[in-house]
Amino acid sequence: MLARAWDECEIGVNASANFWSLIPVFFAVWVVVALIWSIVFGVLGGRNLLLAAGVAVLPTLCVYWVLMATLNAPADYPVGVSACSPDNVPPWWPDWLPV
Repeated sequence: MLARAWDECEIGVNASANFWSLIPVFFAVWVVVALIWSIVFGVLGGRNLLLAAGVAVLPTLCVYWVLMATLNAPADYPVGVSACSPDNVPPWWPDWLPV
């Protein structure tokens, strides 16, 4: 979603360069989320799997929200697409995600 927003608003060099800059972020987030799920299922998994899954989803959503808040399209980047002006946000971007 972030790569698509960057590409649509012409943030960065091109779609390929943006993809390669987001790969390390993807793996770091994957490790963090995997650790969260491992810890939650280690603590709660023996008691109730549904409760463990529900509890693990909340920090996963928080990690996703923080990722979008920190890696969003920078407002100081020159706006090259009129649909993304004034703050480099594409029209389809959800209102509940910070920019």
